[in-house]
Amino acid sequence: MTDTSAVEIPKDSLFRKRRLNFTLDFKKEAVQFAIKTNNVKAAERFSVSRQCIQNWKEQQAELESAVEKDGAKRRRLNGAGRHVKDADFDENLSAWVREKRAKKLRVTRRMIQQRARECSDFKASNGWLERFLKRNNLVSRRPTTVCQKVPAEFLEKVINFILYIEKRMSEKKYSFVYACDETAVYLDFSKSLTVEERGAKQVSVTSTGHDKLHVTVMLCARSDGFKCRPFVLLPNKRPIPAIQKRFGKELELSWSGRTFFNDEITKHFLNSIIGTTLFGHRLLVWDAFRCHISSDTKSVLKQLRVDTAVIPGGTTKFLQAGDVYWNSPFKAKIRNQYEDWMMHAEKSYTASGNMRSPPMDIYLQWIVSAWNDLPRELIEKSFTGCGLNNALDGTDDTKIHCLKEDGEMPGGFELLKKRRQEAAISTDTVEELIDNSEISEDAFFETEEVEGFSSDESLDVDEI
Repeated sequence: MTDTSAVEIPKDSLFRKRRLNFTLDFKKEAVQFAIKTNNVKAAERFSVSRQCIQNWKEQQAELESAVEKDGAKRRRLNGAGRHVKDADFDENLSAWVREKRAKKLRVTRRMIQQRARECSDFKASNGWLERFLKRNNLVSRRPTTVCQKVPAEFLEKVINFILYIEKRMSEKKYSFVYACDETAVYLDFSKSLTVEERGAKQVSVTSTGHDKLHVTVMLCARSDGFKCRPFVLLPNKRPIPAIQKRFGKELELSWSGRTFFNDEITKHFLNSIIGTTLFGHRLLVWDAFRCHISSDTKSVLKQLRVDTAVIPGGTTKFLQAGDVYWNSPFKAKIRNQYEDWMMHAEKSYTASGNMRSPPMDIYLQWIVSAWNDLPRELIEKSFTGCGLNNALDGTDDTKIHCLKEDGEMPGGFELLKKRRQEAAISTDTVEELIDNSEISEDAFFETEEVEGFSSDESLDVDEI
């Protein structure tokens, strides 16, 4: 016989005025007790009405299945509870939200309430909004990418570039494919998220005064998973021997006094990181930043016997391995080390009491550790995920992240397959596409002494 002494029964259930609700496990126990005795005794034992016992007995199979599948704490069966008064209105409003988001348009909570009031004459309170969002599996999210065009408008460029890479690979049979990307590493994360009490009207964070202080790091890796030394642009013009000695084997340091690339620094990067030490044909894939396509840079690449493929403007968030795969975990590792430093490290202060920024040897070690922690498998995946080193027969198409059904360009697989079968792409077509592409997303590097940002700043999702 079932031991019902362990069943938790609300002591004040007879005195509550509001309607009670019970866990599915409670209902299951009541049904089992009623089967062994009768409905009246079960109603008295569990302090509920006889009608409740009868209803629960009719749902016995569903109750037992739900408890076994979802656990004992659940309170309702699927489909139970108060139903939406106007299901068509709810469905149409949900479709309106998803249609806007499919076009990458911003939809706020207030906009949903206004739309609801326009379509139906009711209050659309905050409580209703919360329930509407929960019903339709919608939440408020911080944007991870801000762009002027929706991804679907870049589909042709993406397909053309993938086929262009395949054509180059079939012609040259490259031994090594490189990808690289500049990214800004900030030395103060006080603007990131913080924990605060729910309902707080203000969330203030004390600034260290270093929130704009940063260095630029060029990350470079090969398609076989090999990670090249990070190339770091330091704000100092005079080399520090101790720093040079300590990090000379792990980092390539540019004592240029600037944090954004120009032709001379790009030449330094190519000679020191890409170099001429490897035999065989090599391909370098990078974005359309001006100094990447300048005549001086092309001359250096010719001397190094390195071919290049320039990612069309506006598509780096889909095709650049660093943007898509490396930068977010890389920066997350640095942020974690910064938080440890803030909590445990000894810090120095100015005469006026302001905390000094992390010393150079500290943040350079952050960069080394963060880059070393990225797994080799992630580097290899980044090339196939961006279509930079895929099988020429199309067997790796399903690995391209932006063309997946749940990616930014669903349906892209079919177009890629069709275009490959039609052989409707030529080298001249893609080169013309690249030459005419917009490079506005990288143009700010050309401004004089403006605090630079990396082309992947909009993809810095580690604060979500």
